Amino acid sequence: MGLDISFSRGNKLFRLDNFSLKAKLIIYYAAILSLTVVILGFNFFSTTKALLIKNKTKYIVNRAKPTIDACTNSYDNFKEIASAITKRLAVDSLSVAVIDKKSRTIASSGKRNIELKARYIQYVKNLRQTGYNKENQGYVYKLYSDNILMIFIPVYKKNKFLGTVLITSSIEDINRTLKKYLSYLGTAAVLTVLISIGVGFLLISSAFSSLSSIVFACNRMAGGDFSARIDSKYGNDEIGRLIKAFDEMAKNVERMIDTQRKFTANAAHELKTPLTSLRGSAEIIEKIAADDPYNVKKLAGNIKGEIDRLNILCDRLLGIAKLEDSFNINKSKTDIREFLHGCISKMTAAAGKRKIILKEGLAVDVYIDEELMRQVIFNIIENAILHTDDEGIIEINWYLETYGVIIKISDNGSGIKDGDLEHIFEPFYKGAEDSKGFGLGLAFSKRIIEAHKGYIKAQNNEKAGASFIITIPFT
Repeated sequence: MGLDISFSRGNKLFRLDNFSLKAKLIIYYAAILSLTVVILGFNFFSTTKALLIKNKTKYIVNRAKPTIDACTNSYDNFKEIASAITKRLAVDSLSVAVIDKKSRTIASSGKRNIELKARYIQYVKNLRQTGYNKENQGYVYKLYSDNILMIFIPVYKKNKFLGTVLITSSIEDINRTLKKYLSYLGTAAVLTVLISIGVGFLLISSAFSSLSSIVFACNRMAGGDFSARIDSKYGNDEIGRLIKAFDEMAKNVERMIDTQRKFTANAAHELKTPLTSLRGSAEIIEKIAADDPYNVKKLAGNIKGEIDRLNILCDRLLGIAKLEDSFNINKSKTDIREFLHGCISKMTAAAGKRKIILKEGLAVDVYIDEELMRQVIFNIIENAILHTDDEGIIEINWYLETYGVIIKISDNGSGIKDGDLEHIFEPFYKGAEDSKGFGLGLAFSKRIIEAHKGYIKAQNNEKAGASFIITIPFT
């Protein structure tokens, strides 16, 4: 499910799903970046505020501590000590109160003490429970609409705890500094976001320019132009690999369409020849039916032969179509040695004086459709017979690889022309113009092998003849 964000304005509804992918990425990028900047800014702001308060607390304590120590050493009575402390520490920016061990106010000075009295007593009680007398502690306390800083300094005389000095101070100066800092931070954050969005826009636009080329090429292919290519430089990123994959796919599609066109043209040619012959024979029969019974019978035989030829052609075409799907084969466990021996015994008569030699490999069972695979072996042997003389030798052997059985059928005949090697498995392709048959045998064989999840290739031998190498998986 995609992210569904919507908002309304008037009678119109805006949904994020309605935006382009490029716009969505920019919006996501801007939102994540803005959120990151806000979180970091808030963290920096809080850290800076805590640091400023800590520094001010330290400054006040460093100034007040010597005065407190001097007053403590000068008087014996705690009331006199408290009075001296409040008089010496009280300035316009500070308010001072001295509290005894029982949280009673002994002396105070400054404007805020009356307002604070009821409130800081509870603070002192809480601090006593947590050991406030062990160290100087500073707290920011909100009084009505103002923020004030409260500092607690313990008073000792001869290691005896007497009470606590409470110093309060306004933090207006800190607030002013923070406001300036906040304005600078806000400006910097806005500039950072805008610059980053600009850079992100350029980067995303650059990346999407390639995607736009892909969309344009896809539209061309959808319109029937299968020569469409992107032909841009391939990068190592996902878009670069997508472009490369698209161009490869486009080449394969164009090749398939071209093969299909050739297939259709060749099929029409193969069908046209016997149909023309049939029509001619029918016209002759029509003319001589009554006067020449012998020729009528002969022509009828020709018609029957052409019809049989058409039936064979249709069967081959249907066989190729069915084998586009591997579910149309029936595999069974087969001993490869017995299978090849059986194929050779049935082809011995067709070979004439030619020798068919079987070089045996290791015994192994494979799962194949015996009837279909037998047709493959027959087609290749027949092809070898056609291209070897009476003294020719056809050699068959098999050996094992980790992924399956390799069957190699070689001959010492005329071999395959270099220009024909890449086309011999195409339907209706016949290298020699006077070649017999429809040019479907090897195409049919290739489909059978591929239906078994294997593959077949042809190559010329170093000295003479050609070899067909078949790879069949064990299962």
